[in-house]
Amino acid sequence: MANTTCPAGSLRYSWRSGDTLVRIATAFGTTVSAMRDINPDIDFTKITAGTDVCIPTRMLTCPDSDLYAIQKGDTLSALAVKYGVTTARMLELNPYVEPTQLAIGQYICVPKTTPSKPACPEGECCIEPEPAPDCNMLRRAQNACSATDTVQCGQTLADILTKYGMSFAEFSYLNPTLVYSALLPGQKYQYPLKACNCSASGRYRVQSGDTIAKIAAGLGITASELLRRNPNLTPSEFVAGTQICVTYPE
Repeated sequence: MANTTCPAGSLRYSWRSGDTLVRIATAFGTTVSAMRDINPDIDFTKITAGTDVCIPTRMLTCPDSDLYAIQKGDTLSALAVKYGVTTARMLELNPYVEPTQLAIGQYICVPKTTPSKPACPEGECCIEPEPAPDCNMLRRAQNACSATDTVQCGQTLADILTKYGMSFAEFSYLNPTLVYSALLPGQKYQYPLKACNCSASGRYRVQSGDTIAKIAAGLGITASELLRRNPNLTPSEFVAGTQICVTYPE
């Protein structure tokens, strides 16, 4: 598939030895089904290194809906009930989300309605739903946890993602004005830093035996909120010795 011309809203990627459809879809923030749809002439069971494929791209924005972070136990159908809509409507709002592969902390779009509060069985305590994240604080945290680099000659988006170990979603959020399929040498781009620019009082070094839940409980916040304050750390990176932000970066 040489000199492939990809449609608007997608980028061209040269398949590499060891690539899999699932890994590439995950790395670029899309889905397996979307990859198959945009490459109808490619048999991914027989694809060889060097083959050009098109990858659909989409920044996660919810112009007519709200952002929601997936919690433990969430399913798309359960969220549909919670927000008073059909599962089909949830799929319409999230065309690039694999409904059977939701991950804790993953952001999806939900209707702009107030979730219905479940009735509390007599004698049982009701857990209040976690408040929605403050988007302005999240953006400030993201900006405080990023730095700038320059596109080098011959460097592709895949090269940059690999260099900094970031996902396409992270890159597109930090660089919304770049044309990802036509990066040019000399262009500036932002990449995430693993150590945030917290004030001295806002830093904490993870100790042996610490867990995200334990640290969050000590701060009087939820585990999800602690993850939001560290936008460029994955849960698996909260290990002994890692410096984290316990307040939002300035």
